[in-house]
Amino acid sequence: MWIIPELGPMETRQDSKLDRFFDGQTKSQSLVRESIQNSLDAQIDSSKPVKIAFRFGQIDFEKLKNYLNGLNNDLIIHLKACGKSLNDGKTNYLVIEDFNTEGLSGPIDNMEFDEEGNPVSGNFIGFWWSEGLSDKRRGSGGSHGVGKIKLSTSSNLNCFLALTNRNDDKKELVIGYCQLKYHSVNRKQFKGYARYGKLIDSNRIFPYDSKEPDDEIIFNQLKRDFDLKRNHETGLSVVIPGVYEDINFENIIRSLLSEFYLPIMTGALIVEVHDNTNSITIDSNSLMKVVVKYLDQKEINVVEGASKMLEIKKTRMIYTVPGTDLGTVRGRGIESKDFHEDDMKKLQYRFGQGEMVGICIPVVIKEKNDEGILEIRSRFYVFIQNDETSELKHQANYIRDRLLIGKEGTSLGKPFSLAFVYIDDTDLSEFLKHAEDPGHERWIYNTLLEKDIYAEDTPLRLIKHSLNDFYNVLAGIEEDETVENILPDIFNITESGTSDDRGGGTSPTPTPDIKTISQSPFVIFKKQNGFGVKNSKYVSELLESELIQIPFQLSIQTGYASIVGDGVSKYNPMDYDLSNSEIFQIDTENAEVTHIKDNTIVATIIDKEFTIEVRGFDSNRDLEIKGKLIMK
Repeated sequence: MWIIPELGPMETRQDSKLDRFFDGQTKSQSLVRESIQNSLDAQIDSSKPVKIAFRFGQIDFEKLKNYLNGLNNDLIIHLKACGKSLNDGKTNYLVIEDFNTEGLSGPIDNMEFDEEGNPVSGNFIGFWWSEGLSDKRRGSGGSHGVGKIKLSTSSNLNCFLALTNRNDDKKELVIGYCQLKYHSVNRKQFKGYARYGKLIDSNRIFPYDSKEPDDEIIFNQLKRDFDLKRNHETGLSVVIPGVYEDINFENIIRSLLSEFYLPIMTGALIVEVHDNTNSITIDSNSLMKVVVKYLDQKEINVVEGASKMLEIKKTRMIYTVPGTDLGTVRGRGIESKDFHEDDMKKLQYRFGQGEMVGICIPVVIKEKNDEGILEIRSRFYVFIQNDETSELKHQANYIRDRLLIGKEGTSLGKPFSLAFVYIDDTDLSEFLKHAEDPGHERWIYNTLLEKDIYAEDTPLRLIKHSLNDFYNVLAGIEEDETVENILPDIFNITESGTSDDRGGGTSPTPTPDIKTISQSPFVIFKKQNGFGVKNSKYVSELLESELIQIPFQLSIQTGYASIVGDGVSKYNPMDYDLSNSEIFQIDTENAEVTHIKDNTIVATIIDKEFTIEVRGFDSNRDLEIKGKLIMK
């Protein structure tokens, strides 16, 4: 039965906010991400693939009502109090079952404590009882207890039921969860959630247990009504009644292909999808056929690129020079000196030919423990390609342990078509897990450090900047230089109207003769607590072609890195004002600063060789700089 807790006189009225972390995803995307990630995390035998089945079906509402009974009040009454409307007749449902997984293992009693006096945790308690709490267990892909939120919000009834066969104690349990709002019924106030289980001693909720005689009928009925395929195999079966219409056969397939192509490609994952009229199995052999059928051409190119990446990783990976300090010094990025000269020439040649190239980068993770700092050696891979014939532009993919981190790497302003940052090492994946937002879509410095598990964020900084650094090395750009690509680099040269041959009017203004600048006349480079701007190697060529003329003006904008957008556009005036000469020092050569306000500097360049250097920024924060050529 469903137990909906009443609100006590000392408790706060509140609703869960965790589902907001999925706002950028469709319902199918977020459901697929949470379901498959959790199943991959629970894999038992790494020599065999995890198998996951998504199966759609229908059930009579009268039969479904048998699962909506509650304590004192049916769950239906509470759903209506929260604004949910329920219809009689057939109700759609979705079953998600995984195999070669351990199920919801670990302690069952939410009120137990370990020998040190800490509340016990584990898969079961994290799934059924925790919300918004970080799970510090090693090997777990998630760390915020939001899986059940996504399962419940995939249903227009806001609930799900789950049957788990546990690998640790071989128990078979049934639980359920319903995500409600704070609400009232019959002049009583209720909290924003409900759990499906049995009430013991008036105030304790426990799962149904198939080994208990009174509970066995629930298991048999659930398996029969929702056609569960699990017999005695360990794993988890989730039933989502009232699944939303846009979570359907095709959208599930598209979501899993675009998010989990890599574990399918490597043979770590097999997925089945079924509805009343269609059935498909997606594995390493059938992947590309299904990709071509369901994804668009750009998405197909990404999956094909991932296949190239794996091939390079096996056959043509380039490693750093032994003994390099790369990955151990905060702020130290990838440089050409980190590689053998012959290897660097191979990389640059292949990249120039439009091929994908890849490197392996070492890092050192500094983990805190009772004895001090434990240094863990790890590594990750960076791949990049600039294929001018490809439809892809600036397609950066960050993958941690088979999970795509979707909102990382989208702001790299360099001319490349496809890139991957690939982390498959367990220790580094564990490190990055603790930097992720609840939606597993980006890595955040503060999120990592506030958990006080690691001594520093150096590996994360190296990973976040690795694509930019690797491109600079391949393109021969000096250390920390950034060639700006965001110039308003079009001159409009418009001739005045002329007499019309047919009579004394004026002809329409002709189409302007447009000239474009393909290279920037300046580069930006970072320095200790600041940055500099200087002439690029293209400035003479641009002057000779009269695309620019001395003097010309540059506008430079700055901002500290932000998790909600790029740092420049999210500049906070409380952070700093560049016009404060007591804090900021600006040195120039062959340039004159003509305007300073807030985060912006405007300078006039009076010679083809020039420098502007700015110091005074907080060295503990990441600085973002953007420059543009001011057209007159």
